Amino acid sequence: MSNIIKITLCITIIINAFILNGFSSNQATSTTIENTSKEENPPKLLPIKKDDIIKISSGFGKTTNSNHKTEQTHKGIDFIAAKGTSILATGDGEVIFSGFSKIYGYHIIIKHSDIYKSLYAHMISLNVDKGQKVNATDIIGIIGSTGKASGIHLHYEVIENGSKINPNPLFNTD
Repeated sequence: MSNIIKITLCITIIINAFILNGFSSNQATSTTIENTSKEENPPKLLPIKKDDIIKISSGFGKTTNSNHKTEQTHKGIDFIAAKGTSILATGDGEVIFSGFSKIYGYHIIIKHSDIYKSLYAHMISLNVDKGQKVNATDIIGIIGSTGKASGIHLHYEVIENGSKINPNPLFNTD
């Protein structure tokens, strides 16, 4: 093989390597960006319209149980609102639970991403079913006092990677 052919072949191989490598890097970058946006999707809205909230009866964190006079950790926020107040999805997602339990009463869990879920408890009625896709601000139920509730309120939780976290820093209240 002549030197010119060898040089041309080497240059062609190098150029193809750069093209293929560049193409792969771009694909990997766009895939990474796409996956990141799918993984992150924290619920950011209030679960009740701001004007409908009468007060927050319990915040996230340490609290004293009035019945047993013991300190415990409250893993959500309790919103008090009038009977019949609509509960809103706090972000886009899929309903992964819509049903009843002794503690939470009628409640819903929405999966927003592989990282975030939100839980809405003590509702009197559920407007969504398991497997249903919801958008932020869709009405998912009506406030109530079911399960282990001491009055009409919504108990709201955010779960990040399996751990219950304080929702306050996530809220966009504008």
